[in-house]
Amino acid sequence: MISRGGTERRHELFHRVEFFACPANAEPEIKNSAGNVSPFEAIEGVIDILSHLNE
Repeated sequence: MISRGGTERRHELFHRVEFFACPANAEPEIKNSAGNVSPFEAIEGVIDILSHLNE
């Protein structure tokens, strides 16, 4: 399972997934927990994160 997100609500998924990433505009505590933080905000960040899954 994969999760992405930038809010505290998403943080509860962190311990349940293999890959957790967030966009640049995520809340600081989320960015500190994420394995990958995109340099892009919002939807551009999500697209960036998804593009790395295909590498």
